[in-house]
Amino acid sequence: MIKKLLYLNLLHLLSVLGVTVNAQEYCSFDEINKRYLVENPQVQQMVNIAEKEISLAMKSGRFQNKNAGQIYEIPVVVHVFADKSTLGTLGNPSDAQIIEWIDFTNKLYANTYYSGNNSTPFPFRLVLAKRNPNCQNTNGIVRFNLSGNQDYNDFGLKFNGAKGITEAELRQMSRWDPTSYYNIYVTNKIDGFNGTSGSGTNGYAYLYGAAGGSVDGAYHHAGVVGKEKPTLGHEFGHALGLYHTFGQDNSTTACQTTSADDAYTTGDLVHDTAPTINGNYYYSVYGVSQPTSAIINGCSKAPFDNVVTNVMNYGSYRNKFTQGQVDRSVALFLEFRLSLLKSKALVPINPNETSSSPIPS
Repeated sequence: MIKKLLYLNLLHLLSVLGVTVNAQEYCSFDEINKRYLVENPQVQQMVNIAEKEISLAMKSGRFQNKNAGQIYEIPVVVHVFADKSTLGTLGNPSDAQIIEWIDFTNKLYANTYYSGNNSTPFPFRLVLAKRNPNCQNTNGIVRFNLSGNQDYNDFGLKFNGAKGITEAELRQMSRWDPTSYYNIYVTNKIDGFNGTSGSGTNGYAYLYGAAGGSVDGAYHHAGVVGKEKPTLGHEFGHALGLYHTFGQDNSTTACQTTSADDAYTTGDLVHDTAPTINGNYYYSVYGVSQPTSAIINGCSKAPFDNVVTNVMNYGSYRNKFTQGQVDRSVALFLEFRLSLLKSKALVPINPNETSSSPIPS
């Protein structure tokens, strides 16, 4: 607890002093989903209809507080693609590090990790699968040794670069039925970036329109694995239907919405997240990396609020969700990812079972 409070105080001090912490981080959700929707116009049409329906439902109040305290357990499988690195180091995270990552994400969602944090609990819990598609016991983590692939060792997952392994190649090596498991992929790098220097993609996820389909899942480099790293919580938020708080484009210093706009149809489509610029650019615009309520938000014309540290923003310290984000996520989850609640993936194998149908793969 003392460590967490010291961490909070340190971040506040760095913000006051104008020091940028982990200044340039990127999630490629916007880019990958633009590609996906262009290539799949039928999904774009479905998403357009869903967004229109949910905006009307949210305005009517029909989905407010719909979860009523319920926690939705999501069966997940983590596919780890190791390079030449020693187990437990960058490029080859251990099972313990994966478990710590999942545990931190769940505490971030439950709002139990940071003391005194003013956040609406996000009613989802990621649970590592207990049985695999062949109905065998598993710890929910599967590993692949790619140390002999030099392109992979140097570049990892190929996203925009010229070299590396493609998503399709990863999925060909390992893919569990996406209607029964949420697939999380961990590579050593993305386009040669692993978070140690420079800037690049930390990860991305496919939106709810891809649920249960051939590409659905979240993809990360290994540098974001571990405690106090919110990237997984951010990406799974995207998978549930949340957009970046600064809107649906990787903007820099532009306001994509104003307080006069319809909050359910512009920006991030959530009514209680203040409009904001991309959090990576707070310092260049406001002179501090974490603006406080003493500073006027140029997009809302009001003092800054918790949008600065919202999990779906960019920045050095993100730990908050709003009730509007919860309501939207629950509504879209129940519409598009309900099959995950019917999965047997979280039921351990009973040694006395005489017959069992494998979970489809």
